[in-house]
Amino acid sequence: MLSKLSLKLSSLIMLVLVLCLGAVSLIYIANNKDMYIERELDKMAVAYEELSAINFEKDEDKLDMFMEENDHQTYYMVIFDEDLKTIYSSSRIARARAFIKNKDIFFNQFSAGSEPQYINGNGYEYLSLKRTAEQNGKVYYINIEESLKISDSIFSYTNRNLLVFTIIFVFFSGIAMFTLVSNTIRPIRKLSDIASNITEDNYSKRYEGKITNDEIGILVKQINNMADTIQTNFNNLSNFNFLLKADVARMNEYEKMRKKVITNITHELKTPLAIISSQLEMMKFSKDESRKKYYYDSALEEINKMSKLISTLLSFSAGERELFKSEAKEVDLSEMIGDLCAKSRPLVSYNGIALKTDIEPRCNLRFAPENIEHVFNNYLMNAIQHTEKGHSIKISLKKIEDNYRLTVFNEGKLIEEDSLDKIWTDFYSNFEDKKVLDSRVGIGLFIVKEIAIINKTQCGVKNIKNGVEFWFDFCTQEG
Repeated sequence: MLSKLSLKLSSLIMLVLVLCLGAVSLIYIANNKDMYIERELDKMAVAYEELSAINFEKDEDKLDMFMEENDHQTYYMVIFDEDLKTIYSSSRIARARAFIKNKDIFFNQFSAGSEPQYINGNGYEYLSLKRTAEQNGKVYYINIEESLKISDSIFSYTNRNLLVFTIIFVFFSGIAMFTLVSNTIRPIRKLSDIASNITEDNYSKRYEGKITNDEIGILVKQINNMADTIQTNFNNLSNFNFLLKADVARMNEYEKMRKKVITNITHELKTPLAIISSQLEMMKFSKDESRKKYYYDSALEEINKMSKLISTLLSFSAGERELFKSEAKEVDLSEMIGDLCAKSRPLVSYNGIALKTDIEPRCNLRFAPENIEHVFNNYLMNAIQHTEKGHSIKISLKKIEDNYRLTVFNEGKLIEEDSLDKIWTDFYSNFEDKKVLDSRVGIGLFIVKEIAIINKTQCGVKNIKNGVEFWFDFCTQEG
């Protein structure tokens, strides 16, 4: 049941129980003697009522039985007659104490309406009930007493042990609560770090500790699932944002081209149109057939020139891949790939995959940093999706001739040979089927291919013994 309670309620219940038990123990230690005295005084009063109901002269058997039954009590009872003769006693000690030196002083202590009382005189504590009872025309004196000397020793021993037990219990209960709270706070702090990383656009960290079945465990699973979803959506958004930027750039370029073309067409077509117009005007008023033929041929020539001009304009292309180019900068490729590997290692580890790296140092070149990140992220996400738990991914960067080659190898199922070329263009083939949002259709690989074409370099994929290796060549000299 406690496992289903909230952490706050469970901790509160435990704290209340510990405090209540400690408070009850202290209250008991402080009041146990008073409670004992009150209980014994009540017992004395009850014993007197039962004893006085017995006829001392006629019911001797009942009196003997009553005395025997009360012989085990901590108090003793003695019955005197008017001559201070002991009629009955619950113990031998009581008989010995029945000897009284001064009869008058002794009788003055008894009365018909006296109540049991606690007496503390000269360091001697005891309980006493001295009361008379009239039967058969005679007065009997009933004396019930109990010494508290032994009880005090028992209370002292019991209170000391109970206090020690209470201290020990509170101490270990505090340790147990501290452990419980610490075990709860630890995963909460880790989750706070993960959430903080998410707010800083770092979605690679996951909670990797033991996941329990309580509220904290449910929260851990939800945070991990949220991070996975954000990571996937962010990667897809990054890919589509790349395409969107390309489309915007293409539209801007087309707009520039449109304005330029309109200007050029206006300028280029103004002269031939004016010539044709004048030729047709001359043909309208000329009666000489040879002149008409000359004007006709001249106009036809200008029309042919216009036709060629329009055909040239329509066939002209600005080269759409030029619109995908980004600004190249001097970058340390080794450092950048190393940072990307470090940033992605928690994500790879969370998926149960080992990440191995082999990066050659000081690989410097001019290249667009955002394109490098696109290539790395798309290759790595593709590798994670096709690598099972327990296997590994290896990322390496080596200089090959005049290029720096980035390779991402993942252990797993090989790609069919007839599909090796298609994986780069699956994006186009699936676009009309509305499968663009599916991360397996190849939009990431399509972008990698486009980046390679833009930068006049090469990329590729090949099957090796136990997995698939994707590679991308970064030119050491700007193309």
